Amino acid sequence: MVLFIYTQSRRKTLGELTGTVLFYRSLGYTTPKPRFKGRLSMKKTVIIGVPALPSRNDDVNIRSQTVTLGGCAYNVQNVLRLAGLPHVLCSPVGTGLFGDYVYKELAALGIEPFLRVADRDNGYCYCYVEPDGERTFVSYHWAEFTFRESWMGAVPPDEIDGVYVCGIEIEKPTGTEIISYLRNLTASRSPTVYFAPGPRINHIGLDKMEALFALARYFT
Repeated sequence: MVLFIYTQSRRKTLGELTGTVLFYRSLGYTTPKPRFKGRLSMKKTVIIGVPALPSRNDDVNIRSQTVTLGGCAYNVQNVLRLAGLPHVLCSPVGTGLFGDYVYKELAALGIEPFLRVADRDNGYCYCYVEPDGERTFVSYHWAEFTFRESWMGAVPPDEIDGVYVCGIEIEKPTGTEIISYLRNLTASRSPTVYFAPGPRINHIGLDKMEALFALARYFT
């Protein structure tokens, strides 16, 4: 999925923005000037090339393995950076082996984590890639999918013109914190809310979906 932000002067491609809560701030544009703040998830991702997905009791030798920093937070901020859009990345980072990996990889990029969750490990993801490019994910979600409304209040509301929300974060119990934040934000301002339910749309509660339908202007 590709999201385009249009201004009077030029068009920006934000790229693939699945599994994300994104608020970003854009500067230096002619009117209108979209400003957004970002809240996303990041994790260590192990990409495993397989000849085919194993069946039960199977024994498969992999073709390749790559360990990288992944997750929607990293992917989105990277697209925003390449597009020249200054942004605030509000993504919690946990502890443990995987949290330390995310922290060090971000430091190497000159990115300071918005918040370090001291009492929870960071999650991780295994991505199985078949020869035709089809991907299958097995993920462990923990600190990076823990959200608090108070965390998102760190950036002044009057500096936010757009909000991008993904269904995976909304699916989690603390997704209600994001919805509450959006309700309070839109009660006093008129930011554009984008909502991408993602591949796990059937796992999102109906009450949460109805709340996002009422809040969001665009669905991707």
